[in-house]
Amino acid sequence: MSLAFFLKEKADKLPFPVGALLAKVPYGMRPPLRSSFQRTNREMALVERLSDEERQAFVLDRVKAVACHAVRNVEFYRQFYGDHGVDPQRLGDFADIDMLPIVDKAILQDVPIEDRSAPVASRSKVNTGGSSGKPLSFYIEPSAMGHEWAHMLSLWKRIGFTTDQPKIVFSGLYREGELVSYDSVRHSFLLNIASDRQDLADAILADRRARQCRFLHGYPSAMFDFVLWLDKMGHPLIDLLRENIQGMMLSSEYPVPHLRSAVEKALQAKSVSWYGHTERAVLAGEQSEAYDFEPLLSYGYAEAVEIDGVHQLIGTSYYNFASPLIRYNTEDTILPTFEGGLLSSFRIDGGRKGDFILDTHNNKIFLTAIIFGRHHALFDHVSHVQVRQDEAGKATIVYATHEDLAPVDAARMFDSKAIGVDFEFERRERPYRTRLGKVPLLVSSRLVD
Repeated sequence: MSLAFFLKEKADKLPFPVGALLAKVPYGMRPPLRSSFQRTNREMALVERLSDEERQAFVLDRVKAVACHAVRNVEFYRQFYGDHGVDPQRLGDFADIDMLPIVDKAILQDVPIEDRSAPVASRSKVNTGGSSGKPLSFYIEPSAMGHEWAHMLSLWKRIGFTTDQPKIVFSGLYREGELVSYDSVRHSFLLNIASDRQDLADAILADRRARQCRFLHGYPSAMFDFVLWLDKMGHPLIDLLRENIQGMMLSSEYPVPHLRSAVEKALQAKSVSWYGHTERAVLAGEQSEAYDFEPLLSYGYAEAVEIDGVHQLIGTSYYNFASPLIRYNTEDTILPTFEGGLLSSFRIDGGRKGDFILDTHNNKIFLTAIIFGRHHALFDHVSHVQVRQDEAGKATIVYATHEDLAPVDAARMFDSKAIGVDFEFERRERPYRTRLGKVPLLVSSRLVD
């Protein structure tokens, strides 16, 4: 294990004064991250100065490098490109990238991890977690951490965040038996988001350092639920958060628009969201407009490729030579905007594979269109809406609320016009959550069981 990965996993229990002191050390000066962090910052600055033609040359150079490496060192790509009659060494023009065949999770899942990986030193195995199906395992390199952090901090600084500021984190990370715990590596206070909200609020209020944090970070579903509960109940913590919180970093989930707006209003704070995934092939952040994601060209090459009549988001990771992902189909359907021959921004039009249901004719109905593309009066009475389907043409709308809202009343508040699906409604006190604490839009039978 590399020093960077070791520190991330093992050196997280130092006391707050020590963690706060370490947090003042710039990432560009930290030994495990320094080289890749500094290189990435140089490339980010370079990309900003390039012309459209120079940006295309920048992309071609990096895609060609990783593709040629893959053919030389990875059995899967050697055979895959050979079967398609493709030689990456012959890529001479930006448009030639289109000759490289697209891969997806299903293709890679059928290949043993060692056959689609190269023997890179100090590589570390990760996986996507399998939220939409069977997990996909792959390797990443130690340099991935500095590369990732340089880009993430460039997004977070848009709401004023700096690394010396502690934050409250709503995620699957927590310490057993503790409602609030300090993580010295991340300079963050981790919350047990599965605990009772009253107990959690009281614990934060009792922790002087935690309650003075200026930033919230993590799953928007958990964050929004907690903040809106504080506001509704008039818990004294809400006044402190309203006074102190400057911004929110919304990660890993699609932030429900009406809840996001309500929480920003409740805290009088800004938020930033971004598109990213465990595979590290695409990173895109909000800049000028909410839900309008602009790809970071120095992070990886993002494409919008028309497949079966819709644009799907395709990504290439420049710097993962351990388990290369080259023209990897994220299986997200997007509404793209192009500039200078490159994808300049996109909006999510359909969810990842699995985030759709089937109507009576087996047509895909994307949940983002059903849930967020319509006005539902139901939203004014619930904290979360989820969807479950066991057979085509029938689905259940799962709504979480503390109100005495009967399913028949919820049905009247849900706009299902022109959707060929017979909806039933299920009321819950709290939404279904995954093992890591996320609230999925599409509820699988595993969560229900």
